[in-house]
Amino acid sequence: MNPDRSPLSVVKSAAAFRGAGRFRFTAVGALAMVLLGGLALWLRARPVLSGGGDRGVALLSGGLLSGSKTGSQDIFADVTARSGIDFTHDNGATGRLLLPEIMGAGGALFDYDNDGDLDLFVVQGSTLEPATREGAAPTVRPSPPGSRLYRNDLQVHADGSRTLHFTDVTDQSGIVARGYGMGAATGDIDNDGCVDLYVTNLGPNQMFRNNCDGTFTDVSKQTGTGHSGWGTSATFFDYDQDGWLDLFVANYVAFAVDMKRECFSRGSAPDYCSPAVYPPAAAQLFHNNGDGTFADVSVASGITRELGAGLGVVAADLNADGWTDLYVANDGLPNHLWIINTAPAGSGITALPRAWRSAAPVRPRAAWVSTPAISTATVTRTCS
Repeated sequence: MNPDRSPLSVVKSAAAFRGAGRFRFTAVGALAMVLLGGLALWLRARPVLSGGGDRGVALLSGGLLSGSKTGSQDIFADVTARSGIDFTHDNGATGRLLLPEIMGAGGALFDYDNDGDLDLFVVQGSTLEPATREGAAPTVRPSPPGSRLYRNDLQVHADGSRTLHFTDVTDQSGIVARGYGMGAATGDIDNDGCVDLYVTNLGPNQMFRNNCDGTFTDVSKQTGTGHSGWGTSATFFDYDQDGWLDLFVANYVAFAVDMKRECFSRGSAPDYCSPAVYPPAAAQLFHNNGDGTFADVSVASGITRELGAGLGVVAADLNADGWTDLYVANDGLPNHLWIINTAPAGSGITALPRAWRSAAPVRPRAAWVSTPAISTATVTRTCS
């Protein structure tokens, strides 16, 4: 029996209805029932924990969910209000049922002031259009406009206790991020020892350079990274190992307010459209030139050959060859696993590794290999 599978999942997979109301147990199903019975008896007979604590165990969706307490204190406590964070995400809804309104936003924890504790950047939405159309709701926004930067003013007391407090320093930081924000990525793009910030938007993305004095400068135009599509997630990583952080941006779908389409629920009421109504957008890869600028190498790298409504991305050396790969989570479409590959002459990328090749055939200009994840089949295809 696979130890990673819960007793309930085993029962579900081992028992089946046959014909008209006939039920048949397999040997594995019978064993699972015995295990479940033993588990139930153990839960009833287990001793009370000493010290007045208790442990609740619930069987949910084939898994055990354990909530543990020590005395009267929970393991986690919601300290948002008393920590100084006063932020409510604004989806900008005005009654038009625009697709971005059903999307959440992200944030980032990073030590922007190099004082040893993590500060917080939270991404804000905005109004996509004035609420002047018939049926539009009044424009009442729940929070100050724009994304916010909170400085961590952690205090460690003599007795070892700690007081966590965040201060909103957005105005003095110079960060003006008032687009329809989606996500954020952090990394030191100029190797000056201070962490910089990249914000993805529905609309132009923004790159903020950390000036190492508590302030930031918008260098989106200078760096060439202010793409105006629908950026969702991004990550900094050094794909060519030249010592400078490069940038990958996951894009969602081709959407603009004037592209809004009318969609309806099963009951014929107006409703939000599925993202499948809009064409998926290609991701982007920006190479750090080491001089404060980036070059868009998306096409040359091969990543534009596979489209997906990108929502998340992780960079890691997935095949342990010493080079960083990418995994992109797409919405409603197969995810993409991008394995870095040999860069042939004339591809426009001169610093990719030549020590590893995909076992599958690769077209001549491909610099990366994409292997979409297919959850409903065991077949894996390799594309480039």
